[in-house]
Amino acid sequence: MAKEREEKDRKKRARDAERENEKRQKAAADYAKKKAEEEESSKKLNGRMLMMLKKLSNNTTPKEFSLSGLDLGGPRTGILARHVAFNTSLTQLDLSRKSIQDNDGVDIAKILFSNKILRTL
Repeated sequence: MAKEREEKDRKKRARDAERENEKRQKAAADYAKKKAEEEESSKKLNGRMLMMLKKLSNNTTPKEFSLSGLDLGGPRTGILARHVAFNTSLTQLDLSRKSIQDNDGVDIAKILFSNKILRTL
């Protein structure tokens, strides 16, 4: 009886470990896909978005900035979030009507976690 119980517990631990491994592999694949999309999108950046990213990197942005007229989308939201997260000159960023999806909201949350200067988002 005890042997059967031990064998059952061992099989359960093995199944749980396999499921956890599958979750990690899926998360890694999702991250790699997202990263590839961001890199591809960053190669295509031009105009106002590229100028904004350069200013964010150099901390030379105006205190208030609106992204009206710019199409963001998932990859661009991630790129913008990485630049805004460590910017010290921007205090207000308007992202209204940008159709930001829930999964892109994670990148926006990173801004709020890292950037202590930004007051209005």
